[in-house]
Amino acid sequence: IVLDDALIPGDQRMQNAAKDIVRKIVDKLGPTDMAPIVLTGDNRNAQHFTNEKRRLLGVLDKFSPGLATYMLGKEGSNLATGDAANVNTDVYFYESAVGTLRNVTDFLIAVPQRRKSLIWISPGVPLDMESTAPVLASGVGKGMADKEAMSQLIDDVQEVFRRAQRANVAIYPIDPSGLGGMEAYITSRLVGKM
Repeated sequence: IVLDDALIPGDQRMQNAAKDIVRKIVDKLGPTDMAPIVLTGDNRNAQHFTNEKRRLLGVLDKFSPGLATYMLGKEGSNLATGDAANVNTDVYFYESAVGTLRNVTDFLIAVPQRRKSLIWISPGVPLDMESTAPVLASGVGKGMADKEAMSQLIDDVQEVFRRAQRANVAIYPIDPSGLGGMEAYITSRLVGKM
C-alpha cells in the first residue's frame, strides 16, 4: 500500500477519505496476506511487511499529508496583476511520488512466487504534456527547467508502469479526492491567490 502523503492535499475531507480507503483495504486482507504501508513524502512512519492489521492501521495515526501546495508555479505570483514567478515547487513532490512507486515496484519484482499488487492511494501526479511543447517566440510558456522536469517525470511514470507490467505487478490507483475533487481543490487554491 503506497499512501501518497506528498500529493494528497492537507484538505480534511481528502485526508479522511484516504484513511478510510486504507482501513477498508487492511480489513480485506486475509490471514496469510502480507502488506506494508509506504509513504511518498515522510516515510519515517511507514510500516514494513506484516500481517498484523493493528500495526498497519497504526500508520494512520501519524499520517500527515499536504506537502504539495498545488499552486502550479503561482506561489510567488500575483494573478491579479499578472506578475508570475512560474516555478512549480511541487515538482519535487511529484518526483518523490514517482520515485517511491519505482522503488516499491522494484522491490515487488524481486519477490518470487507471490501474487503482487501495488495499491496507490493518491490524487495522482499531474502530468502536463502541453508544458513539454516548444516555447513560443513571444516567451509565453514554461521555463526550460520546468519543461525538462515535466518531460523527465512523464518518462519516469511511463517506465514505472512498463516495468510493473513486465513483472506482472498490478498497480491499482485510488484517488481519495473523488471525481472532480482535485480540480475543485486546485481551482479554489488558485482563486485564493487573486
